[in-house]
Amino acid sequence: MPFVRYLKILFEYDIEDGLTVIFPGGIQIGSTKDEVIAAYGEAEDPYEGDYLHMYTWYDPNSYYNGCEIDFDAETGLVNSMYMDK
Repeated sequence: MPFVRYLKILFEYDIEDGLTVIFPGGIQIGSTKDEVIAAYGEAEDPYEGDYLHMYTWYDPNSYYNGCEIDFDAETGLVNSMYMDK
């Protein structure tokens, strides 16, 4: 049975009517930081730099399985999402 092991979604400025990927909890590119925290809780390993805020959640059974959601530091909106299992 085929499955996805790693998924990476990035915001692209010039794509119109493209593919929409929605993570569990309704999270997608353009979601707010408050929406992400409401869906997943506080991040285990947050990084907040000048240009990028990176929030990460890990599977309790494996550090290698998890989810990372990156936000634009200025707008607070999701601009990339990663999921690895």
